[in-house]
Amino acid sequence: MAFTRTVRALGATALTGALILVAAPAASADQTRRDQWVLQALQAESVWKFSKGKGVTVAVIDSGVNAEHVDLKNNVLKGKDFEDGDDDSTPSAGDSKPTHGTGMASLIAGHGHGPGSVDGVMGLAPEAKILPIREGNAGYADEIRYAVDQGASIINMSVSVDQDFPEDRDAVAYALKHDVLIVVASGNEGRANSIEFPGEYPGVLTVGGVDSRGTIWENSNYGPEVLLTAPATRVVSAGWPGNELRIGDGTSDSAAYTSAAAALLRAKFPDLTAGQITNRLVKTAVLPDSARGISLPDEKYGYGAIRPLAALTEDIPAGTKYERTV
Repeated sequence: MAFTRTVRALGATALTGALILVAAPAASADQTRRDQWVLQALQAESVWKFSKGKGVTVAVIDSGVNAEHVDLKNNVLKGKDFEDGDDDSTPSAGDSKPTHGTGMASLIAGHGHGPGSVDGVMGLAPEAKILPIREGNAGYADEIRYAVDQGASIINMSVSVDQDFPEDRDAVAYALKHDVLIVVASGNEGRANSIEFPGEYPGVLTVGGVDSRGTIWENSNYGPEVLLTAPATRVVSAGWPGNELRIGDGTSDSAAYTSAAAALLRAKFPDLTAGQITNRLVKTAVLPDSARGISLPDEKYGYGAIRPLAALTEDIPAGTKYERTV
């Protein structure tokens, strides 16, 4: 469900990724949770014995977040709307993809609902907090700096822009200087060497998408910037307006799950730097059997798919303080 945004002064927003099902909230709890195959694939129940992301703030720079969604309520902080210039980051029905930001937030910090939270969307880091930031008109410099200044330690950007704005590059450097990890989606056109900004900037963690077999998703953009992959197909997420659920494909979901995995790690290892968090994810990543033996990093897989449980539990040398040891 990722989308690519060109500068609005230059052209219309370009959308990619497919929404393939709108599910009614009345769907059974068992069926809804079974549809969330990613939780099982990422060993979420075992992961949560070690970390649920408590105390970590993840900024979601996107189309806005429905803070009243039943699966997100109380996990969404007050944010900012850089489109309208106020502090109400609720999506607008006039946006080209108003549900997108809510969906990404739910994959990161959804907590489900009902007795035992067995219904609805459960995020991979259900005790993390979301700082919602509705994107503005051109570039992301102001949004990134705001996220940093508001205390986010991870910034999820399932969005991109096709121009290299100097102010965006400076904002990314500002985030890195303040030890904030920026995670971005590679994009959904299935094209080589088409990673856009901020995914091209040094220090940013660019994520591609894989299917339920761990095989690269055919629409995942690729290039030397891709460092990791994560699930991208038939992903259940929260919608807007109301409490809708949706199932869709896209590297946006891959980025959100990677941001959630980073939140788990930042909660468990608060003394590790952003680069060292990335290092744990990289050192524990896995390739499917069909890709074994390829030279790493691969332009499609990077170093492989995230394994949050391994990243939380394996003995991984921290590495240098300011650089990744990959």
